Amino acid sequence: MNKNLSQLDNLIVEILREKNLLQEQAPVAKRKEMESLPFPKLSITENWGKPGNKTPELVMSIFGKIEGNTIQAKIDYLTRFFIDECSVNICGQIDKALSGILVLDVLSSVLNDYGASSGGFLFESFMALLAQGSVESGNRNIVDFNIGGDLEDLSKSASLKLIKPTTQIKGSIALLKQALERDPNGVTYIVGMKGEDLASVRIYQITLTADNWESMTKKKDTQFIIDKKIVMSNPIAELSGLSPENLSRSARLILDSIDENIGKIYSNLKLLSDNMTKYFIDNNATAGKNAIATADLLKNTVEKVID
Repeated sequence: MNKNLSQLDNLIVEILREKNLLQEQAPVAKRKEMESLPFPKLSITENWGKPGNKTPELVMSIFGKIEGNTIQAKIDYLTRFFIDECSVNICGQIDKALSGILVLDVLSSVLNDYGASSGGFLFESFMALLAQGSVESGNRNIVDFNIGGDLEDLSKSASLKLIKPTTQIKGSIALLKQALERDPNGVTYIVGMKGEDLASVRIYQITLTADNWESMTKKKDTQFIIDKKIVMSNPIAELSGLSPENLSRSARLILDSIDENIGKIYSNLKLLSDNMTKYFIDNNATAGKNAIATADLLKNTVEKVID
């Protein structure tokens, strides 16, 4: 059946070519000539990782490709991936390459495209997925997400802050004590400090326990304020240059190192989408014919990669 459909598709294309109804539109052959790389995108939402909200399996699979047995190890993987793709042994592995690009693209979007409040909530969802855990909902809980059981982090309770360098890290003393009672191993604070250019973030990690939280904080009425010096003395990673332009350039280099046909696939996929949109929106017959040609080229290139 599939063979017959393929033959019919080829026959239609050949007839259109013979009657000069089809204008060939060559794919972008050289990636360096592209202004941007049309790699796939993930649109992050606050519902990712929340109990009762089914996170798409594709998203779970993509974040699951980020290697590391602790949160720090996973963030370190992303850091090394962005700086030097081959240092994390993804050369020749399309799944790891695309997953790394997509995860970094989500992080770049959180840093660049959202305000402080929305960005903070989305950062929670991002980190929950990276930690293979789940987001905790409600204002009566100091814990933002739980770290997945497969990771080796001792404390499974995590509080997340995405802040500017001048912002205080504080919370309710009562809620902290409740969290420490639930998890004797403490509450891990993961603090992301955004750079002024909004394209960089420094990540710090400390753990408050029943034994140390008073020595690491200052009390003010019913709240505690974590000593910023202690936080900044415990950096675990720094990601800089996470602008859309840099990310696109990095993605282009990474995919080029794997298979030049991957770039052609996404280039033709974008071209097909653009032509289909013009055809349906503007009733542009030429765009429709070009879409047929692009689909044919796309099919052939995909077969080269899969075979």
